[in-house]
Amino acid sequence: MTDFIIFNYASNIVGIQPFTEEAAQWLLNEVEAEPWQFQGNILWIDQRYIENIINAIIEDNLTIEIME
Repeated sequence: MTDFIIFNYASNIVGIQPFTEEAAQWLLNEVEAEPWQFQGNILWIDQRYIENIINAIIEDNLTIEIME
């Protein structure tokens, strides 16, 4: 099972959805976000920040699936 799914990767606003408890905790601890950026458990962010977040996820040995 993958830890995160990244939605709308090629778009201006990108969604990050955690699929494990470890991923959900990682997202809350490692990414600064405002409550209004969440829709359910999906964090929506500007695409300019996604590469840094993806790199940090990989560095922490978590897995990602990217959906266009």
